[in-house]
Amino acid sequence: VVFPFRKHFVVFEFILVTFVALRASIGKGTAGGMDGIKTDGADITGVETLITLGFMNKTIIQLFIICFVAALLAVGNNLVNSNKVPWIGNWPSLSDNSDSVWVSPSYEKGDPPTLRLSEAFDRFASKTYLFVDAREPEEYQLGHIKDAINLPFDTFDDHWAQVEPSLPKDAKIVTYCSGTECDASLLLARLLIQRYGYKDIEIFFGGWPAWNKHKLPIDGKYDE
Repeated sequence: VVFPFRKHFVVFEFILVTFVALRASIGKGTAGGMDGIKTDGADITGVETLITLGFMNKTIIQLFIICFVAALLAVGNNLVNSNKVPWIGNWPSLSDNSDSVWVSPSYEKGDPPTLRLSEAFDRFASKTYLFVDAREPEEYQLGHIKDAINLPFDTFDDHWAQVEPSLPKDAKIVTYCSGTECDASLLLARLLIQRYGYKDIEIFFGGWPAWNKHKLPIDGKYDE
């Protein structure tokens, strides 16, 4: 499992807090433990060793407490967060070039934002975005991103009346089609914004080929 990049960095925050707490604990403990100790030079090494071992044990216990509390906070945050991370996920691997930014040759300045594969999956996993498939029904029926709505750009007028009730004006939408060679997702996004006043639209140019390649959740069948 490879975790997607997200806007909150819980792991980084946990490591930072743990490091600061340990530094403070060790520094305070060592300084406090040596106060008032007077001994001859022959015994000083043994005394320091005993003090160090004592405070190391205390520090280990504190570390476990910090980890436990941090885990509880992380679980609680994920339970109440509307953009929660799934407990079990099949996130796309970024070890190849699949997470590059795909851009259509027709893309222009001012067009809706584009998404990498990891970002598209992040939107999907949040369950707060509607994915709109701009391909023709024949392609859509063979296989599409799970729960995506079919709104073919090329035959838009034939389908709009049926699809419109499923696309509230305040919906967060991700359009996609047949990959980098396909402009339908871009043209559909422009149409929804310019003619119908939608505001929150992003484009996943990687589309069905990228999603299919990584065997991410779909309805239908994967391409061979």
